Amino acid sequence: MKNEADSQIRPDRVAIYIRWSTEEQGDGTTLAEQREGSELYVRSQGWFVNPDLVFIDDGYSGGTLDRPAMSQLRELVRKSQVDCVVVFKIDRLSRNIVDATQLVLVEWKDKCHLRCVRQPIDTTSETGRMIFSILATFADFERAQIRERTFSGRVRRLKEGKAYGGPQVPFGLMATGEPGVRALDPEKAPIVAEMFRKVREERASVMDLAQWLDSLGIAPPVGKMWRYNSLRHMLSNPIYAGRIVYGREDGKRLADRRHRPVRKGTPLVDVQAVTVPAIVPPEVFEEVQAIIADRCAFHKRTKRASDGVHLLSGIAKCRCGGGIQVHYSRGAKYYICSHRINYGPKGCPAENGVVLAEKVEAAVVNDLLDVYGGVHKREQAASQVFAQSSVETKTVQREMGKVKAELQKTEKRLSELRAAASVGDLTLVEWRELRAAIEERQAEIVKRRDELQARLDRVSQQRADEQLMLDRLAQLDRWNEMTPPQQKELLRELAERIELFKPKGHRQPYQVHITWRFMTPDQTTPYIPADTENAL
Repeated sequence: MKNEADSQIRPDRVAIYIRWSTEEQGDGTTLAEQREGSELYVRSQGWFVNPDLVFIDDGYSGGTLDRPAMSQLRELVRKSQVDCVVVFKIDRLSRNIVDATQLVLVEWKDKCHLRCVRQPIDTTSETGRMIFSILATFADFERAQIRERTFSGRVRRLKEGKAYGGPQVPFGLMATGEPGVRALDPEKAPIVAEMFRKVREERASVMDLAQWLDSLGIAPPVGKMWRYNSLRHMLSNPIYAGRIVYGREDGKRLADRRHRPVRKGTPLVDVQAVTVPAIVPPEVFEEVQAIIADRCAFHKRTKRASDGVHLLSGIAKCRCGGGIQVHYSRGAKYYICSHRINYGPKGCPAENGVVLAEKVEAAVVNDLLDVYGGVHKREQAASQVFAQSSVETKTVQREMGKVKAELQKTEKRLSELRAAASVGDLTLVEWRELRAAIEERQAEIVKRRDELQARLDRVSQQRADEQLMLDRLAQLDRWNEMTPPQQKELLRELAERIELFKPKGHRQPYQVHITWRFMTPDQTTPYIPADTENAL
């Protein structure tokens, strides 16, 4: 006998929902079985099987409600176009107890009922809703069991050196007929090897690789242009060295729904791959990782870009204070103010923020060689540096001598008071008060002594660093023989600040302002006009 709720269900407004994932291939609930059983149940209730109301999610997990067919079904329920939803088993709807309860008992309340073919679930009654809650709990438990079995199987396979047979294949490799077995892509594998070579030998940055790949017309795995994150992930992927590393990262979902990986300590699996060939030797891969780590450490320490093939990137700044980035146009390389890139032409208010790299680089190098290129000028810089260091060292040592003498006086005074107290010239109260005052003064003197010692250590270390720097100035004699990364490293150590800009106006000359190390403020290089031929 049908109850009052059944009479409110229109026969042509009954939906069937079917879900199946690859993880559940052995539980006897295939798509065909679910559809056949659900349609028989609908007909047994005197309802109609409406083909437009049959929703199928093939290959989707029950851990989330974010599924295409489920989204369509929820939208129809929200519009009150579905009176009842029929599922084969409760776990077909969801394996998450929170999602299932929220969906059926909150979102679909007073809008749509739920019926189950294999289980006595009928949300039109209080008893049915109670049974639904119990079975939803078991479905959630079963999902946890499936996840644990899947994870254990994956780890076991990876520890055997067999790659996980996921749908994504790394760039440079290609899938074979056997799951988890990869082969070298004859067209893309040499590109990956060349990328590692450029980073290792030419110290190319990630953005340099992106521009190089785009200039060759090589399509990225995803999107239309090569991105920093994808290239950075490729350079850090040990699969290219023939190693399988798993469990080294743990994903954290932030409030803005972005997925940010967090580096763990020891990976769960780190073995030699037997089903994936290596594209680069392990020693090359490790050298590239060391280069990337050094760049990251430098960036955190100095807040500037690391080394690369562009001489002034990460070193020079625009006059407005923004950093500079490299841009290619009409076959020429330009430095552009980051404020202009981020905020448009008005982001760099005083200048247009675009300078021709060839001209300003030549101006900087010419001034560098003019300041430090001659032996006499190097000796002059060295004498100036050491003179300043010597004056500061003598000042600190003089103050240190005074502090030590004062500390000896307090020790002597304390001994005199102790002797006086022992013969009865001082009362116990007087002795304690005088001793407390002297010990307080001693603490202040010791603190001052430690500060002077730390200052003296810094001066000594600075003198050693400057001596090493002055020794490196001799490398300027072979400037033209140095590689771009070597030139950039030396320039970064010698330049305190490089500022460049181009005033607004037709064919205005570029301007470069340089403050070199070891030079006093009145010795800074004024703005150097550079040629503006081929300027934007």
